[in-house]
Amino acid sequence: MSPVVGFVGLGHMGHPMARNLAAAGFDMVVFDLDRDACAGFAESHGATAGGDAGAVFRAADTVITMLPNGRAVRAVAEAGIAAVPEGRGRLIVDMSSSAPHETAELARTAAAHGYAVVDAPVSGGVGRAETGDLSILAGGAGADVDRCEPIFEVLGRETFRVGPVGAGHAMKALNNVMSAAGLLLAAETILVGRRYGLEPEVMLKVLNASTGMNHATQTKIAQYVLSGTYASGFALDLMVKDLATAGGIARAAGAPYLMGSAVTSVWELAGAQLPPGADQMRLVRWLEDLAGTRLGP
Repeated sequence: MSPVVGFVGLGHMGHPMARNLAAAGFDMVVFDLDRDACAGFAESHGATAGGDAGAVFRAADTVITMLPNGRAVRAVAEAGIAAVPEGRGRLIVDMSSSAPHETAELARTAAAHGYAVVDAPVSGGVGRAETGDLSILAGGAGADVDRCEPIFEVLGRETFRVGPVGAGHAMKALNNVMSAAGLLLAAETILVGRRYGLEPEVMLKVLNASTGMNHATQTKIAQYVLSGTYASGFALDLMVKDLATAGGIARAAGAPYLMGSAVTSVWELAGAQLPPGADQMRLVRWLEDLAGTRLGP
């Protein structure tokens, strides 16, 4: 009998990830606070719907969490460990974006009950979650990450082993600083050009053939701004959370963080003025409003 994989969190990212695992033949038990979503997923994909986190831990050898923050992950893990106090041989894989110190603390708690923990946050957004082409940033003992490889091969294009437990979440937060800075600078620059009289489409062609190219100019501006959708599937408040995590890492490391702090301040200001749950691309719409200029339709 193949090992049972538990999956907790069937949101924008978790749903397609769990679906891909089910399609690959994994025996799945799933749970989400949205009971209708959980039941619907189970019915559509041949999985078992767990009544709560404890039910997932009782049924599964490996439990994956894909949740909004480390506090939610901790709550699920504590409920699961309470349901199955002896977890020798079992594995908790947190693929959420959590704070590294929270992950290290969770690993210590879990180890006292025999569980191993791997943190494996992902990069690539909903689109690459749908296609199974995520980048996976794995932190944990080598043998524990080895056990995750059959799962990671379904979910991702490439797995990067970045260090011990917590290193994956550190790398994800630092990556998102770069992503947030790139989107902010791309949007501001193209708005300046638009006000000057340059066409956004022409600017993107030039930037993407020049040294100013980044992921926002290559993908996000055209796909989500010039199209007028402003919908990438990743919430702005989650980006702000990741930026705060990165700032904490910088302070703990005693490293300069001047640009990171400036970028964080702008994202926090936008987050304070936009509705809760707004997509990260609404940052660009917020800048457009400040400029009195639209880049898209």
